Amino acid sequence: VAERGVGGTLSTKRIDVTSEVTGPIEHAKSGELIVLGQKVAWNGQESWLKPGAQVAVFGLRRNDGVVVASLVQERHDAAMRVAGPLERDRAGTLRIGELKLAGVDAALVGQRVQAEGHVAQGVMQVSRSHADDFSDLTGAKRLLIEAYVRRVGNDLQLGHGETIADTARVLSRYVDLIMIR
Repeated sequence: VAERGVGGTLSTKRIDVTSEVTGPIEHAKSGELIVLGQKVAWNGQESWLKPGAQVAVFGLRRNDGVVVASLVQERHDAAMRVAGPLERDRAGTLRIGELKLAGVDAALVGQRVQAEGHVAQGVMQVSRSHADDFSDLTGAKRLLIEAYVRRVGNDLQLGHGETIADTARVLSRYVDLIMIR
């Protein structure tokens, strides 16, 4: 978040860096990791990337749910957390990717959610969760959004879970640049 100062220069007010998923590697093979039920595309060759290693994965989520990692960092004693579209499967179970969630508000289904907790027997017992929307950017006049996108009717669906409705109006009026991958 930046503010325009005297003379029109921009200065940083706040920088938030968050990972898409933080937790143990469940599976690792060439070009792919599974972290807390999230499929991660990663081409790094680090020898420590083995099942059980605690990591934070930074990157963009594609529309198919795969996180394309730009960085995977080793983490020690980090809280387990995941961010992504909250879905309800056919059995009625709430999940983000393949990670089942217990204790998250079902009213958040269909939205991007951040959830934190501990995992037991393949289910995250959520201790904290919230909608991960743009509500903390109230008053912002310009946004730079980088995301994988697909068109759904007149809308754009972003890979991380947000939908931009009435694309033509929004893009022409509010958004300066969307990097499409």
